[in-house]
Amino acid sequence: MDTDTIIEHLEQYTSQQLASFIQAGDITLDELQQTGAFPAKKQKEVKALLDRAQNAEALDWEQAQSAGTIEAINTFLQHYPAGKYRTEAQSLLLHLQAAQKPKPKAKLKSWEIGIDSLRKRILEIQAASYNYDQKESRTIQEIKTYLNDPDRKVGKQDFLNMMEKDLCLLPSGTIRKLIVEEHILEDDDLYQIGVSDNILQLIYAQSASQNYTAVPPPPQAIGKQSTEVYFWGIPSSGKSCAIGAILHEAQKGDIAVLKSDSSSQGYGYLNFITGIFGHYQGKAITLPGGTPVTSFYEMGLDFMENGRIHPVTCIDMAGELIRCMYDHDTDPGSMTDTDTDMLDTMHRLLVSNRSVNRKVHVFVIEYGADQKLYNGKPQSTYLDGAINYIERTGILKKETDDIYIMLTKVDKAPLATPSDLRRYINDHYRNFKQRLDAICKANDIGNGAAKIIAFSLGKVCFQHYCELDPSAARNALSTIFLTTASYKSGKRSKALQKLKG
Repeated sequence: MDTDTIIEHLEQYTSQQLASFIQAGDITLDELQQTGAFPAKKQKEVKALLDRAQNAEALDWEQAQSAGTIEAINTFLQHYPAGKYRTEAQSLLLHLQAAQKPKPKAKLKSWEIGIDSLRKRILEIQAASYNYDQKESRTIQEIKTYLNDPDRKVGKQDFLNMMEKDLCLLPSGTIRKLIVEEHILEDDDLYQIGVSDNILQLIYAQSASQNYTAVPPPPQAIGKQSTEVYFWGIPSSGKSCAIGAILHEAQKGDIAVLKSDSSSQGYGYLNFITGIFGHYQGKAITLPGGTPVTSFYEMGLDFMENGRIHPVTCIDMAGELIRCMYDHDTDPGSMTDTDTDMLDTMHRLLVSNRSVNRKVHVFVIEYGADQKLYNGKPQSTYLDGAINYIERTGILKKETDDIYIMLTKVDKAPLATPSDLRRYINDHYRNFKQRLDAICKANDIGNGAAKIIAFSLGKVCFQHYCELDPSAARNALSTIFLTTASYKSGKRSKALQKLKG
């Protein structure tokens, strides 16, 4: 209805009709009043009708807002095309319609694309301070994201190739979930990358690693007349497994016969780490789990070989010790009481209560862990910090016969020849190696340089399982322990003088 027609026939319309014209936006109340032909009584009736309609509109608007849907707002606008809340309703409608439109997919950065990117993300998650379940769920979600997004350019075969290059990248629990729950992997996929039935059986059985939790009082001094062999390494370097495998080879009696001192502080620990390897029956075993990273274990040993006895005290240094040496020099305010206790134990053994026994030091470094972070830092950072501390305190200078760098987990190396391993050390741990060499040369240790020894338990899969190959353990037994000072039975008193510096 147009305005002129309404004004021309004003007298013919009822109050309800005029109110409806105003609500429809065909005419305003002011325009009707300006005609001079709009009776006062009818004006009053129209105003009353408009007031009631306005209250109803406010209530309907409140309900439409509460619903917050496109349908509710459209219905409101149909009922009140020229209403008081029209502008607000139209604005809300546009907002709801925009929110419904699919957002354009963000363009991926170059570092978010490809299998190397996925590997990096997995390592970052494993190095983060999440608990095990959080790490597992985040890792699986990341794998699914990369495999399901074509823009990531990671196919299943790329994923399998990545695992084949590093069978310990993912833990066994994650692998099991990728098979059983996520259906991303199948048995044949694992066979393709060289995983055996023996390993697969352990995965399905959910065979769990055993942790050693006993924390005996730390050793105060080394009382046994012997060659002291110290093993150093950050947590997860493979140090404890290496010691266990080496000493287990001695217990087998093929190369030497091992007699252990049941009164030594670390006797229980010795039985734990060697006992795990005693379960091997030609198949796969579940490797030992974590050991307390703040504890020291001192094990009194006698190796009997070809009628000679090599008295040895093997000391497994606390896994956190190297980190403590780094923190002591770089951030002393972060040192806890436990950190201070670890340094005090080391000082008692190698400084204040230092024996005059001959000594061997073995620094354990995990092959391939140069990109792995521990508490946000790589192995090389901690090792460089530790060598600063060692140089300043002089703890390697006296009575030291040999210094070794033991590269563990070399089964992950494409090639593990002596020249390949020297090149790897030079590429990733050059500063640490050169400064150990300088200590050796200045103090007539070994042949004037730290010796590199390769070590592998065998074929380790998914961090927890292993098909043992004893060759590296036997070599380490012969190289490290059976080259120490020895005596023939019955000539102990004179021979032990050679053990003293």
